[in-house]
Amino acid sequence: MKPALVVYFSVDGTTEKAGKRIAGLCGAEDFRIEPDKAYSREDLDWTAAEARCNIEMEDEGSRPAIKGKLPYVEGYGTIIVGYPIWWGKAPRIIDTFLDSFDTSGHLILPFATSGGADVSQSVDDFADCIRTQRSDRVCGSGRTRRMKRSGSGWHSNRDRTGKYHGRSHI
Repeated sequence: MKPALVVYFSVDGTTEKAGKRIAGLCGAEDFRIEPDKAYSREDLDWTAAEARCNIEMEDEGSRPAIKGKLPYVEGYGTIIVGYPIWWGKAPRIIDTFLDSFDTSGHLILPFATSGGADVSQSVDDFADCIRTQRSDRVCGSGRTRRMKRSGSGWHSNRDRTGKYHGRSHI
């Protein structure tokens, strides 16, 4: 079994940069989640009630389609999932990804990026979602780090064999 896969959704490249850095630190493969229909500037205008991002985030059942084929996650012991903070939470496309496969026996670790908001509530919500939706999933907890230091600390959770221990760091 491969040690880790870093999966992330990124709109402006910030989360992608953090995801690639984490993958490099962990010696993991990475995969970018892309929406089937790309988000336009208007779709992301959170000040407009009719913006796609608002409509998706207000509907807890919203599951935006993912473009292309998803990675085969069954071969990984740890799945690290990254996303930008939207309304204090993970974007609904992350729910689409998490609902797309059975992660029994996998360790799932979240990381989040934000332009200014505290990400700790999002990480707590992510962990609650994993535990609520599928009780056999395990989710590491996280803490906030500034983006310029994103990724630092992940490698300190690994022993010499590459196995993860303890709390995750973002």
